[in-house]
Amino acid sequence: MRLPVPGPRDVARMTQLGYQAIEQAIALVPRVVAVVDSVETLLARVDRIVADVERTNQQARTIVSRAQASVGETEAVLSRASGLVEQAGQLLEQSGPMLEELVPILTKITESTSPEEVQAIVEMVNETPELTQSLRKDIMPTLSTLDSVAPDLRQLLEVSKELNEMLGSLPGLGRVKRRLENENALEQASPSAPDS
Repeated sequence: MRLPVPGPRDVARMTQLGYQAIEQAIALVPRVVAVVDSVETLLARVDRIVADVERTNQQARTIVSRAQASVGETEAVLSRASGLVEQAGQLLEQSGPMLEELVPILTKITESTSPEEVQAIVEMVNETPELTQSLRKDIMPTLSTLDSVAPDLRQLLEVSKELNEMLGSLPGLGRVKRRLENENALEQASPSAPDS
């Protein structure tokens, strides 16, 4: 087999084809540079997207952990609430008969109480602290001194009896004394007459 040897025409054609290939390669350089720039821009955007995804993933993990903590707290609250509901149910079960007995009484009170009476009760309850304070500061100390007053009262009664006896022994005052005693007896008898 014989190898063909290129002639001058073949060399000129190959030179021309090589030259065209070089021109085409040189013409592709700006496009390759543009493609590389586009790829770099695209890679930068991908990096930002990946960073955003990682940030979103971290936030989602934080939210999930908070939600899990909230679920735990909610379960604890539900557990306590179910205990309270059970206790309330037991209390209602135990106090049910008493409440049934109270219904007619409360109905009667509701029907017979006017708004003015309710307001008076509210005012009385509002004044209770002042009344309690007055009892502690004024009345209780006075009551504690009454045991020392009793002997003085006995002495006063004895003196008044002696005076009464002395007045009774004076001439003419005996009649006045009897008349006063009769009037007192009539006054004491007349108020009790309407009751009988």
